[in-house]
Amino acid sequence: MLLPSSEARVLIASQAPGTKVHLSGMPFTDASGDRLRSWLGVTAEEFYDKKNFAIVPMGFCFPGQDATGADLPPRRECAPVWRAPLMAAMPQIELVLTIGLYAQAWHMGATRATRSPRPS
Repeated sequence: MLLPSSEARVLIASQAPGTKVHLSGMPFTDASGDRLRSWLGVTAEEFYDKKNFAIVPMGFCFPGQDATGADLPPRRECAPVWRAPLMAAMPQIELVLTIGLYAQAWHMGATRATRSPRPS
């Protein structure tokens, strides 16, 4: 389920839905969602309120699984088609919380998102 918002100031940009979320039809209805809500210090009611958060994945469809049963990455053709128009429709967004490499690469640029940390 897509949760864009004309009011929320925070965008949660995440990967494509995983198996459990695909079945539920709601983003973050798994252990990762419980952990994220805990980190944010919000209830499920606050989290799913479109006045508080816009929740938009990098891919809207479940991409399937690889031979080991791991979720595949978001499909390459999805974000280039709809991401920019969707972001333009939410000009009030002030903070983008990127979750996962694909969301980081799209919103922060591939170079910054994939750069290895410097050794200490």
